Amino acid sequence: MKYSKLDVDKVKSSSDIRRFIPGASEYRNTQYIECPFCGKAKKFMVKHSKDTDNAYCFSCGKGFSNPIDAYAYYNGLDVSKDFLRCLEGCAQESGVLIVPDETRRKESVQQIKTKIQKTFCAQQLEGSGLTVDDIYANVVENGQE
Repeated sequence: MKYSKLDVDKVKSSSDIRRFIPGASEYRNTQYIECPFCGKAKKFMVKHSKDTDNAYCFSCGKGFSNPIDAYAYYNGLDVSKDFLRCLEGCAQESGVLIVPDETRRKESVQQIKTKIQKTFCAQQLEGSGLTVDDIYANVVENGQE
C-alpha cells in the first residue's frame, strides 16, 4: 500500500509528538526531559506548536524530526525499513484518518463510472459500442498510476 504525500504530511502535522515520548507532558508546549539516547537530565527538548513538532538533545545531538520518528523509536521499528507500519501506527494512535492511494483511486473510478452510467453521455457511449472501461485511461506520472 502507498499513501499520498498529503496523508503523510497530515499525520506529521496532526500528531502530537508529546504523546509518543515517555516523560513528556501533554500540557507544556516546550519542555526539557531526560534524553532517551544519552540519559542526561533536562537536555532533551520536546517542542510542540502549530508549526513545530520535534525533539532534540543538546548534549548528544540526537532527536526526532517528527512524531512518526518518535513512534518508530519507542516501538522498536526502523522508519527507513518499515515506513508504512510506522505511518499507520502513528496515525492510528493519533486518531488521524489516512486512506491508501489504491483505495482512493478505486473509489474515484467507481464514482466516475456511476456518473457516466446515469448521463446522456452514457447513452451516446452505448450507441457507439464502447464501454465505460474503454474511455477510462490510466495515467502514469512519476512512477505512480
